[in-house]
Amino acid sequence: MEAFQKRVESKLGDTLAKLRELWDQIGICEEERQRYLDDLGIILDELLEDAVVTTETRLRDMVEEVAQAEKDLQSMSLKLGNGPVDTSSEVGDDKPAVLRRDNALARLSEMRDVFSQRQSQLQTMKEELVELWTALGDPVESQFENVEDDLSASKVADFEDRLTSLNLKASKRREDVMAVLRRLQSLMHSLKVPATSMLDRKMMGAVARHEKGENFDMDSDDCIGISAKALEIIQARVDELKVLESERRGQLTVLGEEISKLYDRLSVSDEEQAEFAGSVHGLGEDTIAAGQHELNRLQDLLISKLSEIVSARRQTMIELWDEMGSGPEERAQHEDVMSGDVSEELLEKAEEAVAKLQAQAQVMRPILKHIDRRNELLRLRQSHAEQMKDPEYQALLTGRSRQARLALKELEATEKAVKKELPKITEALRRRVGAWETNSGKTFVYQDRRYLDRLEEEEHQWEEARQQEKRDKETKKKAARQPIAGRGPILSHSVSRGDDEKSGRRQRPKAQAEVRVFTAFVAQRIQPLSFSLPVWYFAGGARELGPVGVAMKEATCMSQRSPVSIRSA
Repeated sequence: MEAFQKRVESKLGDTLAKLRELWDQIGICEEERQRYLDDLGIILDELLEDAVVTTETRLRDMVEEVAQAEKDLQSMSLKLGNGPVDTSSEVGDDKPAVLRRDNALARLSEMRDVFSQRQSQLQTMKEELVELWTALGDPVESQFENVEDDLSASKVADFEDRLTSLNLKASKRREDVMAVLRRLQSLMHSLKVPATSMLDRKMMGAVARHEKGENFDMDSDDCIGISAKALEIIQARVDELKVLESERRGQLTVLGEEISKLYDRLSVSDEEQAEFAGSVHGLGEDTIAAGQHELNRLQDLLISKLSEIVSARRQTMIELWDEMGSGPEERAQHEDVMSGDVSEELLEKAEEAVAKLQAQAQVMRPILKHIDRRNELLRLRQSHAEQMKDPEYQALLTGRSRQARLALKELEATEKAVKKELPKITEALRRRVGAWETNSGKTFVYQDRRYLDRLEEEEHQWEEARQQEKRDKETKKKAARQPIAGRGPILSHSVSRGDDEKSGRRQRPKAQAEVRVFTAFVAQRIQPLSFSLPVWYFAGGARELGPVGVAMKEATCMSQRSPVSIRSA
């Protein structure tokens, strides 16, 4: 400052000296010189005054700038939720204005960066929120519209929380919308409904975007969006197609039942059925048309083969009656079916009768199987009894040929079946038929008669036959023991010496030895068998048999006195 003052003083002195010299040369008077100096003084005063004013203005601007910076700093800090800022912490009021200004501007710049970042963050979240609200069809919430006055961390947290919740809602809505759209797409494909309307194209456009991984949130010309209204529209379309699907399924069910019924009636092969089934797909109108065409074809075919089909159903009824042992009375209940004129109505009755008989047979088959087996065993028992009365068969059993061995093996199997299996199956039938009658509340009829009554009668008849046979045998035995006029006593149980002595007669030694040898041989051959009745008693009295017959009879008695079971043999 002093250097400047000296410089001004030196310059002013030099200027005055130069002016005097010039004035002297010009010859300007003192009065004029004084006026010139006065003007020069005025100019100099104004110049200096301007310099002071300019400097004062600059100072004032700096002070105002600092004040404004501090004000903005405080405002931003408050908006950011940081509280008031202490502006005197670094540069005090006694410091030059320029330092205070630079410090305030530097702090303001830093605050503005933070403020700008926070504001930009909130603005971005606000735009995302608005986009989500728009996509979801929800109104914009007012508390999230202003991102100028409140930039605090709590405000950011509120934005983040709301954005998270909206994203979850949008994600769930996308899933719901896409699930309904997938259902719609499936229905349209199944029903073969083309996407011809603008609405259908928008809905399928959303599916296409999703498959490409593109966003389908917003409503547009080729996308329906995910708004609540869009979801309602899609669901309404799905419900509409569901009704159509139900109607067509009903139509196809009726057609399918009719076609299946005709397939059964006409005995159409599985290959032909599979060929038709493979030719139709989905629930489109073409499928219904194909089903109707197939039904018409089968109906025409039925008319041409009606007589043949009715005959087949009647034959089935006969087979079922035979299987169940149905008698004339039960068969007469369907006389109208068996003898009526051929018609579709008669075919319906025949099929109903067949179905009823099949159901009845299905229930009775386990019992009928036992009845058939028992009947078979009864026939075997009767055949066995008659066979054992045949002398030729008896003679065959005493032989040593291969045929004799086979006959003995067959006899063993017959005895086992008759003695063991027949009683078991008879008792099982008593239980099962009794249980069937108890559970059904009906009588089990076989060949027009209650089967349990038939069974008991058959058992009683067989037991009576056995007892009668036993009585006949005893009668024959007594007759065989009686002496015949003109001859000695006949051997009945023994050819031992004691019996000869009691009879008062003796056989010839040679004949006696032959009988004993033959008796031992026969006993050895037939001892492994155990019969309920003596085998050789069926052959007649001693008179007809002669000595050999007597020996066979004696051997049989020996076998029965020390029996050996068939199984152990």
